[in-house]
Amino acid sequence: MQRVFYLIILVIYIGINSITAQKNTDLLPENKYNDNSDSKYKKVCNYLNLKKVGLNILSRNNSFTNSNFASNISNGALQYTGFATDYGFSKGIEIAGRINVAPLLIDIAYMSDLYNLKTYRSDSYVHNGLKLSISTLIFPLTKYLLPYGGIGYQLSKISMTHYTTGSSTTSTASTNTSSPFWKIGCQSYLFNHFPIITVEYSQTFLITNKSSNQILFGIGYSL
Repeated sequence: MQRVFYLIILVIYIGINSITAQKNTDLLPENKYNDNSDSKYKKVCNYLNLKKVGLNILSRNNSFTNSNFASNISNGALQYTGFATDYGFSKGIEIAGRINVAPLLIDIAYMSDLYNLKTYRSDSYVHNGLKLSISTLIFPLTKYLLPYGGIGYQLSKISMTHYTTGSSTTSTASTNTSSPFWKIGCQSYLFNHFPIITVEYSQTFLITNKSSNQILFGIGYSL
């Protein structure tokens, strides 16, 4: 119930920002203050709008809230191998493009997570898909600390590949995990273009038996 409450508040906040930005140009960041204003909010929005597009590569630690999944992870039956495990990087990966229309942020991303069964190392589960989201800045006072919150939708699935012992044949199956999600995060522009540091938490909702949450940490570049 707490998640639903916070989600409702977040949706209302984003809606108010979007409606006032469209219907009352006086409230837009570029018109809200006169030319002599030294508003930190205006300066940050203007700074972001000069950086129209950014590209981020993020490591993601994914967890399904299903109790069976949590149990299999904890006892080692299912191993979250992530991406590039052979190189010591046992995390998922997310590649995201961000469009700045401050105070709104529009994200388009590709995500991928990899799991293996302990007893059958050749069998694999891949959780991947596309994500689209829109966020709004929350009290942006400096380019070094830009908190935001938003909602989105992911088109995703889990695919299992089973390799038959002593044979080159394989079998595959998949299940849909597409769902809306909410997220909160913080972005920091250390320098003008590189690096951009992003920390984010997101969680799906509505599909309770397949819901998941992610903690993401990434580095990016702005054009």
